[in-house]
Amino acid sequence: MKRFFQKKSARKEEPSEHEINAKRLETLLSYSIGIMDSDRAYHKTDIFSLIKLLTENMTLNSVMDLLTTDKNPKYPYISHFFIHLNPEADEKHKLSSCLLPHYYKDEYSFEDQIHLATDPVLTFPWVHGRLVDSLTSIGSPDEPWEEDRENHRVALILPVGVSFFYNGLHSSFAGMLKREGAIKFSKDCYHQILDISPLFELLRFDGTTYIIKETGEIAGKAMSFEFGCIFEIGRLLNERGICFHNLNNKKDS
Repeated sequence: MKRFFQKKSARKEEPSEHEINAKRLETLLSYSIGIMDSDRAYHKTDIFSLIKLLTENMTLNSVMDLLTTDKNPKYPYISHFFIHLNPEADEKHKLSSCLLPHYYKDEYSFEDQIHLATDPVLTFPWVHGRLVDSLTSIGSPDEPWEEDRENHRVALILPVGVSFFYNGLHSSFAGMLKREGAIKFSKDCYHQILDISPLFELLRFDGTTYIIKETGEIAGKAMSFEFGCIFEIGRLLNERGICFHNLNNKKDS
């Protein structure tokens, strides 16, 4: 009879989405620190392979939405790519200055290639028919992937090494998927280099939103969990003086 009078244990509350994402972020950053602080110096660059995993997840999820629905997804312009600004916080703190194009840098001398097979790439095809055409016509022994200087446009985001395609989206995805092709950076190219390291003093990502560090206010919701993670990995890179292709040491004098 005793069991009938025992108090029922309280049901454990399920963690919120925010708590789940915060834990996921914490775990990922722990792995990232392990990679960057490895005793083997050459392993430090493996962090960019982890960043590539995150960028590919973003791109592939977007393409799956395109291929499995009748609607063309909205292409995220780079000017509003990583954050949906809170209008009130924007007006109060002038946060529009944290949009990516404000961090364009022209003092970097970078004459190298971005390899679609191995480097972190973000591209968001948005028209079903053009995607199918690119996948069936680009990338083969007869027609290998080649950069089209009239079409392809890339913003290389430092220190994280993410190459964001803002033109040539469908063909760049074909190259990424088929693991071939490269984008060449040189002084006379039309590509851009953006350095977001100044943002690390202003914002932090908590798993769901970007927080203004000084006040604790919400600056805006993250465009994606993955890029929020990349943002925080970028902070760790910056603290350790690590930058994609050592570009922090390749500024024009």
